Amino acid sequence: MGGFGSNIKAIRAASDQGVKRFVYISTADFGVVNYLLQGCNIGKRAAETELLTRFPFGGVILRPGFFYGTRRVGSPLEMVI
Repeated sequence: MGGFGSNIKAIRAASDQGVKRFVYISTADFGVVNYLLQGCNIGKRAAETELLTRFPFGGVILRPGFFYGTRRVGSPLEMVI
């Protein structure tokens, strides 16, 4: 799921269909990077608010520090150790 409110639409659709639990993968807070990705973070926080409103006892928000993938954005923890 991605931009332009699709995360919120997915949360609302799940709630409307009677889904009991919803796990949402958001983003971690990283100071300066938050400023650079301001639009993305505003959307993620809006989706988190919607999730906690629609699923007050069954909503889970994960904020991982980084993901593995084909696009290199940061250094994995293994490089630090």
